[in-house]
Amino acid sequence: MNQPQEAIFKFENYRINKFSFSDPENEDQKINIAFNPSGLFIKEGSRFVVQFDFTTSGIEDGKQIISARMIASFKFNEAIELNNIPDYFYKNSIAIVFPYLRAFVSSLTVLANVKPMILPILNLGSLEKTLKENTTSIDVELTETTNGGIPAIE
Repeated sequence: MNQPQEAIFKFENYRINKFSFSDPENEDQKINIAFNPSGLFIKEGSRFVVQFDFTTSGIEDGKQIISARMIASFKFNEAIELNNIPDYFYKNSIAIVFPYLRAFVSSLTVLANVKPMILPILNLGSLEKTLKENTTSIDVELTETTNGGIPAIE
């Protein structure tokens, strides 16, 4: 029987630093969901910051309903080079942070006293390639950070 292996990274924290919501005219309309992940590998400290841009829009009218940007920070257990980051990190980092965004959207729509938007459970494995392609690297920690010490990717 195979034993599970401990991951070589840990999830540090996250922030949702941009968010907008427009109450849809038709609360029962179906929505399109779009994701655009990107990453920043910080060699000093072996940290990885995932920026997760997320939007929803109505299928019928194309109007944007939600736009959000989540930034999440991960730390590798040991010093590592960008090209040695295992492929499973890219897939798992997205899977780790999405439930926080999903809960945030649900909570905010409930608190706004509109029909709650409960995002479906999604298989986001296809975003692994996009995250990997949209990852850049820097050698040293940035001095300007967002709340919680998470470097901004922009």
